Amino acid sequence: NPFSQSTYIQIDTPDEGDLQVDIYGIDGRLVKQLFKGKSIVGNNQFEWTPENEINGIYICRITYAGQNTYLKLLKR
Repeated sequence: NPFSQSTYIQIDTPDEGDLQVDIYGIDGRLVKQLFKGKSIVGNNQFEWTPENEINGIYICRITYAGQNTYLKLLKR
């Protein structure tokens, strides 16, 4: 998962539903909202290219069908 320029986040959904993908700094501040809307059935892919963000750990929060999933991202 370590990346330097950009990274892709892939989410497989069984049906259309409300989907939100947010990137947070380790300090809890919202860095970027990648997506908010209806997912498509199957593979949903989003690219994050940090602009002016320092190297370090970021948290991706994926909210789908009322449940949250978290991914740790490492920018080098």
